[in-house]
Amino acid sequence: MRRIRSNTPEAWSEIPPSRGARGRIDNRTSYRDEDVRKFVQAGLRAYGAPPNTEVTVRAAPGRTRGCAILGGRRMVLALARPSKWSLRKATLIFRHEVAHLRGADHHEMSPDIYWSRGPVPAWARGKKLRRKSGAHRGASRKRKKAR
Repeated sequence: MRRIRSNTPEAWSEIPPSRGARGRIDNRTSYRDEDVRKFVQAGLRAYGAPPNTEVTVRAAPGRTRGCAILGGRRMVLALARPSKWSLRKATLIFRHEVAHLRGADHHEMSPDIYWSRGPVPAWARGKKLRRKSGAHRGASRKRKKAR
């Protein structure tokens, strides 16, 4: 595989983008399902992820991070809580993980993709992740005390 040297989706031409780059999206966060689905589907389309990609979105107590199977179809994106969440960081980590799905190992990525650096990509501008109604900061503490 050629080294991915640019931050633009056009530079990822080794594998043509799939039109229906949808798959299964499992939202296990306090963010609204519709917002998570729109974010993930837009990113998969923009970066030409393999069709039928399975994405699990989890809550991360600290920073946003991800994990993907090299050349596979499964990816986990752990999103930081709202007070620490950043659209820019989430989109750039998403790009890094899709590069793994497309078969790129770390040594094949440009420094910007490897280190998740750069501006918010055009596909993500204006995207928002809103919290589900009823999801608030003290909800998990209250549940623990009730047990």
